[in-house]
Amino acid sequence: MRKIKIVITDLAFLFFWGPFRIAVKMLPVKIVFFLSKIVASLLFKFYRKNLGKIIDDLCKTDSKDHTLRIAKKSFEIYIKRNVENLFMGNLTKEYLDRIVTIEGVEHLNAALKKEKGVIIQLSHFGSFMTILPALGFKGFTINQLVGKPEVNRPVLKWMYETKVKENSGLPVKFLHVDRSVRPVIKALKNNELVAIALDGRDGTDWVTVPFLDRQASLSPGPVRIAALTGAVILPTFMIRQPDDTHRLILEQPLILEQNKDKQKFITTNMEKIAKIFENYIQKYPCHFAMTINAINKREDKNLVVMPLFTSNK
Repeated sequence: MRKIKIVITDLAFLFFWGPFRIAVKMLPVKIVFFLSKIVASLLFKFYRKNLGKIIDDLCKTDSKDHTLRIAKKSFEIYIKRNVENLFMGNLTKEYLDRIVTIEGVEHLNAALKKEKGVIIQLSHFGSFMTILPALGFKGFTINQLVGKPEVNRPVLKWMYETKVKENSGLPVKFLHVDRSVRPVIKALKNNELVAIALDGRDGTDWVTVPFLDRQASLSPGPVRIAALTGAVILPTFMIRQPDDTHRLILEQPLILEQNKDKQKFITTNMEKIAKIFENYIQKYPCHFAMTINAINKREDKNLVVMPLFTSNK
């Protein structure tokens, strides 16, 4: 039975990454998003229960109608984000200039004048993958941290290699940091941008901070690296608009609060980062609900090193 399930799954991957992806790329973008909305409506019933609970926690609402609207929007944004990822290797400067408006670029320019590099602190929020090429096509040298992929099946290996080949044309450099952060330090010394996800579940070092009325484990890597290199941390968020364009928001630089106690220094500043992130989630819950849902599912299957939340409400 397990072998049959693997074969069926592999065939689905082949169809999705082959004929389906080719067909989608041939359609006008507006048609693609229209169809994505229809697909999201059809599939939403399978996610309604879990998403409803997550939205209730995020929005603190007793209104079932409000919860349902946000939950539907969350799933629609998730579907559209994944469809966008099919086009990632084909993105152009002209297209991104049309669909992405950057706010706070003055914060980035000011940070680069310090010549210590910039840490783009992003998260799995909205269309986060589009942040990298959007900045890269504006002339900024940007790097993305990537770990060692788990591709132990031929189909997944083929998909990964195809994706890497297609993305090689994007103005983004990928840093492999399986054992050392030296590539990150080098990029920052060159006054480049390094994108680090706040809510990633890979790693060996964690700090527990208040987050969404609970305690959450987050990686303190950005604060440690900023303290070591003098790099500026810029919290960054991508907000989807009703017409499927995006607002890329570069927040003001994080001012690190100094403390002689190393652990207190890390915890205090991670709390500040988590609070900024929390404010965006509460304002745009539909941009993060499916991420929580995905993390919860991976935790249930023991596929994460460290759970996001270490306490319940």
